[in-house]
Amino acid sequence: MILLGLGLMTGLFAQRGLFNLAYDMTLDEVDNTLAIAGFFPEGSEEDAVKYYSDINVHVSAIMVFMEPKTQRVAGWIVVYNPENGEDNDHLVIDRITNMHGETNHFDEDTQQLIWFLTDIHTLHVMYSPNGSLTALYYNAMYPELFIMREKPGQATPESFIPESLRKK
Repeated sequence: MILLGLGLMTGLFAQRGLFNLAYDMTLDEVDNTLAIAGFFPEGSEEDAVKYYSDINVHVSAIMVFMEPKTQRVAGWIVVYNPENGEDNDHLVIDRITNMHGETNHFDEDTQQLIWFLTDIHTLHVMYSPNGSLTALYYNAMYPELFIMREKPGQATPESFIPESLRKK
């Protein structure tokens, strides 16, 4: 029974998200995983790497946030093309539902769907100000990683997280 319980716990932490990414992956693992999907690093900020694809017309970019000390994945955001249309957006939501189960919460204030993956990991799906469907895999242990410089008319990943869910 103990081994079965440990096996189930390991599966919980190894849970994969969109584009087969997972929390605690190394940067090499991320590079290899995203290369299979046609995404390659084309820029970085402090503790974040941006990935783009010339072949995937539905995704504008993927940004992976790295925990500074361990250089392992702390979270990531997938930004879809605003021109995808409602049908494609529904396909993304269906895929997420198949991966993570039904939505745990809808936040009225921020107009986002939220999945509680663990006690510190959440998935936030919402529309950005430019109309892009956005999926943010957030980690409450590292809220500082998700704060980016905001450009006029553009929201930051951190701005999508309701105050009640941010680690105090």
